[in-house]
Amino acid sequence: MGNLFAKPYHDFNISRELSLQDFKLLEHKEARVDQVQVQGYSKTKDFIIQSSINLMFSSNSFNNIIKNAEIVRKNLMSLNCFENISINIDVSSGSNSTPNGYKVIFNTQELKCASTILHSIARDNEGFVKLGFKLNNLTGHANHFKIESSLGNSGTQKFDACISRHIPGSISSCASGHIFRKKSYWNAVHGVFNEWGTLFDLQFLASYKVQ
Repeated sequence: MGNLFAKPYHDFNISRELSLQDFKLLEHKEARVDQVQVQGYSKTKDFIIQSSINLMFSSNSFNNIIKNAEIVRKNLMSLNCFENISINIDVSSGSNSTPNGYKVIFNTQELKCASTILHSIARDNEGFVKLGFKLNNLTGHANHFKIESSLGNSGTQKFDACISRHIPGSISSCASGHIFRKKSYWNAVHGVFNEWGTLFDLQFLASYKVQ
């Protein structure tokens, strides 16, 4: 399942088709995106997708289309709803196509509803084995639920339950809430340290410029 998002059509006095010979010169020619099609998703809501792909309609050159398509792909992947996304760019066709118009197709593969967590890490001079599970894209709004439990070789026990919501758009951002509990042993003082609490996070990618 997928959906088609189209840029409003305007009348042009020039009517022509782009041939394969034009392809070498496209980088320096004016271009626009007539249509963006997202295929392969069924659970994710349309407005989540649309708010992430709107950047494509601001493209004004073929080179710009390629760059924006990669940005949109990364934004969609940052929602943690998809396992893989590929991009196809083709000349726009049909009655509403424009002389310099292109069609961009994002082929997506959604994550399974549930996934397991099993891995090992080293932290604070201790090795941990983590077990848990994650429910992906619970209601189609890029919201996820995760439970993790870990056990260290020195006896440290950790538990964390998290619900998160990825906010779609041109800036990758995520809001999350955690409930956690940790029990560790302090051999130096022969004591047990217990802690628990809640944690709320808001994460976003700030703009940057490479010189």
